[in-house]
Amino acid sequence: RNGFVGTYVPSLSAQIDIGSASWEPLERPFGSTFRALGGELSSCLVGRSLVLCRGQALGTCPQEHDLQMGRDVFVARLPEGRRPSMPLQFAALSESLVGKRGASRAQLVTLVVRPDGWIQAFG
Repeated sequence: RNGFVGTYVPSLSAQIDIGSASWEPLERPFGSTFRALGGELSSCLVGRSLVLCRGQALGTCPQEHDLQMGRDVFVARLPEGRRPSMPLQFAALSESLVGKRGASRAQLVTLVVRPDGWIQAFG
């Protein structure tokens, strides 16, 4: 499914002119259970300190990281120069397909962006 799947809220939305800033692909972890959906995951640096990310990732958001149990929380990694100095947390909308008709069920998940650039998703 292509297109915007979020909810537009005018009071929480901003229109940002990125000018000549360029989008760079995010590093993907080897063997990750997450995959890009409808295009690659990428980031853009606006000015000196605003980092924008775009793209959709398809995968399962576990409560904890345990590769031996098939639970992978690593989604992608920001390039050098676009990483935070301390961990940042964001809410994200997660949709899962339910039943044979493909109805979706939405829930919030937590994205953590670490100082080493790794973006983790916890359900």
